[in-house]
Amino acid sequence: MCDVATVVAIGSTVSGAVGQYQTSLRTSRAALNAQRDANAGLEAQQHQADQQATEQMVERSRRAVAEIGQMNAIFADTGVSGNTHDRLVNEAQANADADLTTIERNRQNRATQNDFEGAAIQAQAQARINSAPRPSIIGTGLQIASDYYKNKPKGG
Repeated sequence: MCDVATVVAIGSTVSGAVGQYQTSLRTSRAALNAQRDANAGLEAQQHQADQQATEQMVERSRRAVAEIGQMNAIFADTGVSGNTHDRLVNEAQANADADLTTIERNRQNRATQNDFEGAAIQAQAQARINSAPRPSIIGTGLQIASDYYKNKPKGG
């Protein structure tokens, strides 16, 4: 039969292992919650960037229509038509198209950046989870055996 010192030592070892396990669970949960919150922030940022890009594109399209309309009115008043009119209208439309392309490219770049930030957040969370101390079943078993043999009555 085990003496009191052995039971206390084994109980202490088991209690320590359970405590380590609970700590690792808390660390894992905290890392996953932090990842979830950070990803939600990134999603909100991307949604805001998408809305802003859409607003910019709509505004730029409106300006282009107004510019072309104004040019058409001026050309109609002056009686100018033909190649000059077509060239200037085409140039205004090309400028608007270039601006719209830039706005869309910037939006896509922001989305790509958010994807990279999301991957970094995931990697950080995984690193925190991996670094959480976890009890080893083998180590705990060896510690229990060691406690038993340390406290084993001599000659028994």
